[in-house]
Amino acid sequence: MVAIGLVLLIVPGIILAVIFGFSTFAVVDRGMGPIEALQRSAALTSGVRMDIFLFGLVALGLNILGAILCGIGLLATYPTTILAAAYIYRQLDRQTALAPQLP
Repeated sequence: MVAIGLVLLIVPGIILAVIFGFSTFAVVDRGMGPIEALQRSAALTSGVRMDIFLFGLVALGLNILGAILCGIGLLATYPTTILAAAYIYRQLDRQTALAPQLP
């Protein structure tokens, strides 16, 4: 039963988090509405979802390490991972803006 719950709830949740993870950046950066931001995030992550998943694992590992250090390490690791995510968003946004648009 636990394996079924893992496959049916956690794995799809991780997939959706990778696909829609940059939607908040799109709302703040471009002032988009919620559906528009979700579509933009899906477009940005297309083709690089495994790389974004691996980045998420590294960021999670760093934040866990920061939490192990009595929580004080989170003062350094959490802002660093958020800034790294913002940098990735900017790079993906720049790449999609330069890519030719298909009709």
